[in-house]
Amino acid sequence: FFIIILTDTTKRLSQAVWIANEIANGNLNNQIDIEHKDETGQLRSALNCMQTQLRERIENEKQVAEEALRINRALDKATTNILITDKNYNIIYLNEAAQSLFKTEEENIRKSLINFEANHLIGANFNLFHQKNIEQTPLLKGLTGSHLAKITIDDLALDHIITPVINSNGEHLGMVVEFNNRTLEVATEQEINQVLQAASQGDLQQRITLENKSGFFKTFSEGINQIMDSNQDAVEDIMRLIAALANGDLTKQIENQSVGIFGQLKNDINLTVNLNHELSAESD
Repeated sequence: FFIIILTDTTKRLSQAVWIANEIANGNLNNQIDIEHKDETGQLRSALNCMQTQLRERIENEKQVAEEALRINRALDKATTNILITDKNYNIIYLNEAAQSLFKTEEENIRKSLINFEANHLIGANFNLFHQKNIEQTPLLKGLTGSHLAKITIDDLALDHIITPVINSNGEHLGMVVEFNNRTLEVATEQEINQVLQAASQGDLQQRITLENKSGFFKTFSEGINQIMDSNQDAVEDIMRLIAALANGDLTKQIENQSVGIFGQLKNDINLTVNLNHELSAESD
């Protein structure tokens, strides 16, 4: 009887060891008999509970990993330039748009930041973007919400939104930075200001260049240029007519087509010239 009990116990312990090895090897679908209530049965029950918990944990971790992968892939393909740092503000991630931006502008950036290398940004500290090497960490640690800032490096103008990553305990885990390259926009603003400033001083010949412009900036620049063309044509027509009147020539009129207030002005001036011409003819 003792031998039978010992043999049965040894067999169940061997099976428990086999199950434990299977679990250790990643097999979490073992059929475990937990009918016995003795110590070996309790061991099997514990192994079954462990197997179930491991399987659920792995499934949850797999789900979390898949969600993180989807987010990562979405960030990779996002058109916004995104940079992420760790809690020490060392760069740990750049999406494809940000990598392209810094590689394209690398030569311009290196004019002011000689140590800048677009291919070695991962691991570098975010402070490298500041020309005067001013330590920004105290400012960054004090952020509790999104903060809009600007970086001007030579002719490159980068607006960026800094959003701190904070856990439930209020600890800073890092930050997310969204860059917006406003170089073209800033240059266009300067051109527009120059054209309008010249126009306010009576110079109507200045125009906004359309080279390297597209989308909204090209459409807006074309619109400004068209306005300047129309105003210049109308003013030059009036100047020619007034010059003719000053020389006693009452036969000249404004022939170019005009609309709006310039069209009304054209009609009134032509009517005035015609009346004066008729009165002059009658007096003769």
